[in-house]
Amino acid sequence: MVSRFRINLALSFQTAFALLALTSLCFAQGEESSAVKTVGEFYSLHFARGDRMYFNPVNIRHKRKWLTPELYRLMLYEFRREREYAKANADQPLKPYFCGDVFSDSESLPQAFRVMGAKQDGDRARVTVVVYWNNNTVGKMKRRIGVVLVKREGNWLIENLLYEQGKDLVSELKRPNYY
Repeated sequence: MVSRFRINLALSFQTAFALLALTSLCFAQGEESSAVKTVGEFYSLHFARGDRMYFNPVNIRHKRKWLTPELYRLMLYEFRREREYAKANADQPLKPYFCGDVFSDSESLPQAFRVMGAKQDGDRARVTVVVYWNNNTVGKMKRRIGVVLVKREGNWLIENLLYEQGKDLVSELKRPNYY
């Protein structure tokens, strides 16, 4: 015969295990939502002023706190490469390799965005952002961007951007030749 004590003990363990699992699940969802929140805040700031969306040194310096140091250095290096290329080819008109907005992978600036969700694995997350042109959030004028984040010192930082065509920003910044 099973004693009341054993039944209560078994129920206590089951309850404790269920609470532990629920707490872990809530913590994981909170972490995931903090990555989504970070990306939402970044893109809200990014879209707040159209003149700050263009890829240039001043605009990237304004976004420094949102970027990993590695990505920030690669972006600054890109501007140096552009200056060196322009100087070496001064007799030719220059169209920068990155023209427009690298955060939407487009030369023409989008007017709206939507953060769609995240996948997280520890201190890394990937958040999907959809950008839209002409405030057309239901039509075909849209593009998906995968925002790769890494958590450092308690903050989510943008480490890379994954574009629809299979390209990514870091690989583009690390290409061997300017053109």
